[in-house]
Amino acid sequence: MINQDDIIYFIVTDRFADGDKSNNKGVDKANPKRFHGGDFAGLIQKAPYLQKLGITAVWITPVYLNIGQFNHVDPYHYYWALDFDKVDPHLYTYKAEYAEGSKKYVKDLVDELAKFGIKLILDMVVNHAGYEAENHYNKYWFQHGTGEIEGQLAGLPDFDHDNPNVIDYFINNILDWIEETGIQAIRMDTAKHVESKFWNAFKAQIKGAYPNLTLLGEVLYEDKNMIPEIAKFQRYYDFDSLFDFPLRTAIKNTIIWDYPMTELARPQMHTDEEPGVLDMDNPYENGYSNANRLVTLLDNHDLDKRIMSHARQRHPNTEGLPWAYKVMKLALALQFAVRGIPQLYYGIELGLEGWRTEDSDADLRRDFPWQLLDNNFEPKNTGDGLPSYQGDLFLYTQSLIKLRKEHAALRYGMMITLWVDVHVYAFARYHRNNLVITIINNGYLDMDEALIVPLKKYGDQEKNNQLLPDRIMDMIDKYGLVEYKAQYLLLKRENDSLSFLVPGKTAHFYVLNQ
Repeated sequence: MINQDDIIYFIVTDRFADGDKSNNKGVDKANPKRFHGGDFAGLIQKAPYLQKLGITAVWITPVYLNIGQFNHVDPYHYYWALDFDKVDPHLYTYKAEYAEGSKKYVKDLVDELAKFGIKLILDMVVNHAGYEAENHYNKYWFQHGTGEIEGQLAGLPDFDHDNPNVIDYFINNILDWIEETGIQAIRMDTAKHVESKFWNAFKAQIKGAYPNLTLLGEVLYEDKNMIPEIAKFQRYYDFDSLFDFPLRTAIKNTIIWDYPMTELARPQMHTDEEPGVLDMDNPYENGYSNANRLVTLLDNHDLDKRIMSHARQRHPNTEGLPWAYKVMKLALALQFAVRGIPQLYYGIELGLEGWRTEDSDADLRRDFPWQLLDNNFEPKNTGDGLPSYQGDLFLYTQSLIKLRKEHAALRYGMMITLWVDVHVYAFARYHRNNLVITIINNGYLDMDEALIVPLKKYGDQEKNNQLLPDRIMDMIDKYGLVEYKAQYLLLKRENDSLSFLVPGKTAHFYVLNQ
């Protein structure tokens, strides 16, 4: 099961680490459209790195036996399945005692990762087969219609999940993978393109038999106005979690492109304000049934460009480099402080870039930059002994994961907006006796004057409108607040507010001085 304690790391397996040269048939590492050799052996060899970073769950791209080349492109991403019952030989190290393509190779991967405290999320595809794979299946299993569900995605043969035989095949196929590998979670590809009948069968048969299996759905709408449509998969089809693409859009727009921070949350000054993306979590207003279980992200393999490339586009050239890394830190800080389960796309912690081009997504899936790390998986220093920009970002990401693990409020706490304006977003999260107040200042200038953050919106006379319960207010009065790790400046409540000094382009976390 994937839960709010987890930190997910998404890997395009072929581009992560090549641990076994014997399965490198057709590998051409100089060509971005060919196989690069990443495999299960490489993932196992690099598991200590993931453990050092603080990762608890790895989502890998599909493992199915794929078609050969199509239009001079290898299926290095493994989304062009030929046989949904076998593992592709590029991924595993041959064992004579296993049948060709045996699922036992994935079972071994699950067991090896578990030694490092890491769960495996298996990427599954039910919507389509690989190009020209129709002749491997009953011809009546496919449809050739139009639209988001019945049309072909990128020209791939589209399965008809109104056909009971198709539903039966994939339900039993998924059950086989669960039972033969021991996986605890599935990431379901292109969920919005699959007929609803399949999801009804999934929740009856698969979730019924394995209620602790986590189903994470890709419903790729980036606009916050599509949240009611995205939320249907959690509300109606029993998806445990969905990828929060609208929040990713809002973080990209605000932190990188300097949109007002009210894109994230409304100021709460009057009732007719435009809601921010986080205000739309409400299940009673067609929001998610449980937004706390959404997977938050800044990058993945299908978007227009990596978040670092957005940062470099916004802050170009040599003089823009320090600013690009500042906003990268700010975006990561916000992702780790808000509700949800954080997902990192491999290499984001080292500032890896990537762009989609007109004819290819390959640049979004560059090889992992192992050259930036030493043999102990520590970031290499610059010539003067200081960490590089990439190394500093790694250490910062590592510290955010540690912060989240140390503070239950960041895993389970409600989100309470305290203040939001064009440049600043301040919010509190609390759970039991744990409190974290996060201040994000996306302005360019340091704050010479204190930011006054209210703790009661309308004063003592209207208790139902106070932002924090009396118990939390009493704890602030008793212990005061200190900045996480620094702990040199004690903050106390004055006139139902707190005063913060937060420099521009930085995030600060304040915790109880217990």
